[in-house]
Amino acid sequence: NAEDVRIGILTNGIEYRFYTDLKKSNIMDEEPFLSLDMLKLDAQLVTFLEGFSKARFDPERTVRKLKIFSLVEKETSAPSAEFVKYFARQIHNGPLYQKHISEYAPLVKQAWRDLVDKEIASRLQRHEEDKQPEAPEGEAQSTDPPPVIEPKPPSKRDDVIEIPVFATYMKTPFKAKLLFNEATSQKSEIVFEGSRYNVSRGALAAMQRVNPKKKSTPNGWTFWHYTDQQSKAKRKITDLRHEGPKPRKKRK
Repeated sequence: NAEDVRIGILTNGIEYRFYTDLKKSNIMDEEPFLSLDMLKLDAQLVTFLEGFSKARFDPERTVRKLKIFSLVEKETSAPSAEFVKYFARQIHNGPLYQKHISEYAPLVKQAWRDLVDKEIASRLQRHEEDKQPEAPEGEAQSTDPPPVIEPKPPSKRDDVIEIPVFATYMKTPFKAKLLFNEATSQKSEIVFEGSRYNVSRGALAAMQRVNPKKKSTPNGWTFWHYTDQQSKAKRKITDLRHEGPKPRKKRK
């Protein structure tokens, strides 16, 4: 009943239960809006808890956000007449009676479910793309953090061509050099800040300059780009694996 308290936390040191006044103002709900078990941590809940850190804690904004979430959750699970009318008016000709609202209610509810399913599928796809490294064919893939590679001079071979490449990650530009192996593209390497990596590990090394927590290896063949000398267009270096770094002469 304390007027100045917006968030209440009940804990035994292992389980944390978060309470607020979602149902009635200034009266704590009997059920917590969030429960956290330290022995069974959930990555999404940990991210949510960032809003309760000292640097970011804003109880008024947090409670408003929770109340909006609670209202949206309620409307999407059991749409009210006003909620259904909002959408029905935009597609229905003529006056809206209760029978029309009853017809539109399940459509609105299903539309929300489909939208949520679509977003979940999209996030899972992005997660899998970020989680699964796409190294060139024949190259062993590993989810282990990249080893520290000491700088060494690039090899000089007739079938290796040096190509300036570039990339952008989280609005940060990077420059590097691709040692493209014309004979076997899988053996191509990236020289980034004096160190040599395979193409995908080179992309990870660049990303970790901005985001040190980045662990999953990206697809370096789509991360790095080069400038086509003829068209001056920006292209992914994966194009080199199919077309080569320069036009091929036609056989007479």
